[in-house]
Amino acid sequence: MELQQRIEELIAQDADDFEVSRAIKDDYKLYLNSLESTFSQTHGKNFLVKHTKSIDGFLKIIYKYTIRKYFGDYSPMQNALPITLLALGSYGREQLCVYSDIDLMIVYKDIPGYNSKEIMESILSIAWDSGLKLGHRVHEVSDLVDASRSDHTIKTAMIESRFIYGSKFIWMETQNQLTLIRKENQKAFIETKLQEYHTRHKRFPIEMRANIKEGAGGMRDLNTVYWIGSVLYQVGRVRDMVPQHIGEKEYTKMMNHMEFIYRLRAALHIVAKKKQDTLILELIPDVAKMFNLSQRKIAEKTYQALVEIETLADIFIWRLTHEILEEKHSPKHKINDDLYIYHDKLYADTSAHNRNFLAIFKTVLAHTDKIKAYDITFIIYLKQSTFSAKNSQEHQALSHQFFYHDNSYRFMIALYRSKYLTRFFHPLAKIKFLPQFDGYHRYPVDLHSMHSIRALQNITDSNVKKVYNQLSNDEKAILRLSTFLHDCGKGRKKDHSELGAIMVKNYALSIGFDEEMASYAYILVRYHTLMSNISAREDIYNEKVIYAFIAKIKYPIILKMLYVLTFADVESVSEGTYSNFNANLLKELYLLSQEAFSHDEMISEAGKRSKKERILLKDEGFLALKRSTRKRVLSIQSNLLFFKYTPREITTLATWIESKKEAYEYKITHEQSLCIEILSSVELNVGYLLGKLSNLDIATMDIFAVGNGTKYFKVGFLENVESDEVHFTQEIIENAFDMSKKTRLPSLDIKKEDIAIFCEHSNSYARMKVNCKDQKGLIANIIGIFDDMGIDIASAKIQTIKNRARNLFLIEKNGQFCNSQDTIVKKLTQQG
Repeated sequence: MELQQRIEELIAQDADDFEVSRAIKDDYKLYLNSLESTFSQTHGKNFLVKHTKSIDGFLKIIYKYTIRKYFGDYSPMQNALPITLLALGSYGREQLCVYSDIDLMIVYKDIPGYNSKEIMESILSIAWDSGLKLGHRVHEVSDLVDASRSDHTIKTAMIESRFIYGSKFIWMETQNQLTLIRKENQKAFIETKLQEYHTRHKRFPIEMRANIKEGAGGMRDLNTVYWIGSVLYQVGRVRDMVPQHIGEKEYTKMMNHMEFIYRLRAALHIVAKKKQDTLILELIPDVAKMFNLSQRKIAEKTYQALVEIETLADIFIWRLTHEILEEKHSPKHKINDDLYIYHDKLYADTSAHNRNFLAIFKTVLAHTDKIKAYDITFIIYLKQSTFSAKNSQEHQALSHQFFYHDNSYRFMIALYRSKYLTRFFHPLAKIKFLPQFDGYHRYPVDLHSMHSIRALQNITDSNVKKVYNQLSNDEKAILRLSTFLHDCGKGRKKDHSELGAIMVKNYALSIGFDEEMASYAYILVRYHTLMSNISAREDIYNEKVIYAFIAKIKYPIILKMLYVLTFADVESVSEGTYSNFNANLLKELYLLSQEAFSHDEMISEAGKRSKKERILLKDEGFLALKRSTRKRVLSIQSNLLFFKYTPREITTLATWIESKKEAYEYKITHEQSLCIEILSSVELNVGYLLGKLSNLDIATMDIFAVGNGTKYFKVGFLENVESDEVHFTQEIIENAFDMSKKTRLPSLDIKKEDIAIFCEHSNSYARMKVNCKDQKGLIANIIGIFDDMGIDIASAKIQTIKNRARNLFLIEKNGQFCNSQDTIVKKLTQQG
């Protein structure tokens, strides 16, 4: 039974508003559930128009029912009642999406005898009770202009008004008022809209999690074009400005991309079952199924559409507003007949057509150091040029010259927006609009590559900047090329670093770099993730790790360039990815590797220690300590403290040493996992302590002698304890200063072949590895044996993989360890 017929029956039964609302609500739910089927049959804007008209139908039914309720069989004619319903916003533009707010404006005249206010309140109440997600405004016709003056967002909504139902006389009067509203303060309104436009683009750039409504290239961009056209030319659609103000081909291209965005937004709403305007990773599989496309293709089409829409919207807005808003550019620096620079921005004569692209490129390249921004007129100018000499000698020579210019990022963006970037730099062809579904990168591959150049152009890490400044012009050029193309091998089945290295080397040779520079590019791209991976995942204080690393990169100059490239790559992943933490790790890896390159034999520990001390002596926090404290810290025998800890961590420890008053002090932190730090000048029963905590798995452990008979002990656990259990940990620590305390530990199941001892690990340390099945009390047992034998542990690396414990101990060579290897093995393998 149709809803209208059902309403008629309810009226005949003298049903109340609640029963009528429930009938409408049931029908509305059925309608929403049918939209996925409708989506498969109706595309893009047509789907939104059809949905908009369906919502119109529900509101018309509510309007008609309300009139019947108030007037019965003597209802006035539609035009006689001084009330009209108007659609606003996306609803007014016939772009209403599934779960978008239904923005309604009721316009009326307060004529005695019609009970207009009661009728309008009833319409709104029934609409809400029916489940319609309604936003509303109510105005008398005479108040419209004043209301529009109170807030530009109200004016924006009003100029999108569309008639739904009610008095057409009131609608005609409303249209007259809307004309006045559109014509009032046009320039101020346009400036406000453009400020919003640019603010939105900065807040929501084109990225993997693209906001297809509010972001750059999203629906709001076309809305802005419409709002400006509406106030300037009184148009009801963007189409009405074609071809006088907007070119036919450009408009067609814009709407083709908008069709995809309209359909994508509808799919996101349907899949999420709520208002959802951001393309998030979790929804892409289901959205792709609705389009019958791959996930990669959905993402690529989205980013392509956003880039094209953003550029076309900029072009349309410039064409609509430049005569009204553009300031006089005087004085200006002309660089040829068509191009000039004003306030560090490049402008072009858009009336010039069929200019040679390579000639333009050459001219602009010569002035990039003076240009900080590229106006949309230059983008239009580029799009109107011709590129007929691809891969010519001139093309190759200009490509080579390009990488010798430092201020190139903005020029790249201009080439990207004019669709020349991948035509000019052909290794980028396969990564254009290519998504990155790793949850790590914020941007698609092509944008990430350009952002890497921006990071290289604006190095914020002073250590990286210092290294960059040491490079020659040729080295900087090949570094720029390698940074720009470091991900050009992505999008294929083969490892992107391996494939990209080959591509980049061949490209470098083809555009005029010599064999040496091209080989540098190969190594940089082949190992462009190596530094970040090693610093984050491996023990950079292990000499073997360092030597394995430098064996791959081969040359000290590559180390310098790779350090800078790694900064640019990580910095451009997303805001905050390059943190102080990984900056310190990378710097440390760079310095350790630099030392390794300067010695044919293993790194001199004394040299490393000396360099770390020099770094520490430049640290402001360390210099603020008492001289006696600084001297005591610098006298600490353990080199590992200086190798493993950052200057800030050493300074924090030194501050604690300086303030220590008791025989022993300790700190317990348990924000994410339990960590215990102890500073003691009395003997600590380490075996007992760890034995009592053997229910927790150890992650890291350090023990350092810090002078004056004091030791620093730190152990971090994988697990945490509850706040109300911390006092038990405190009790265990207190008891651990009683050397007579013993704890019963389970026997160990360790075989002789599970133990590997290497006394030549370094000049200061021996190494013992225990690779056995994981078992409770393992570390506590080992430490207990060491305590009994008077062996000092400098550091312990604890790791469990697939129920196998892989534990590494560094032992100070100042004790009995190396002379007691057989005894140690016997004790470990014959427990219990």
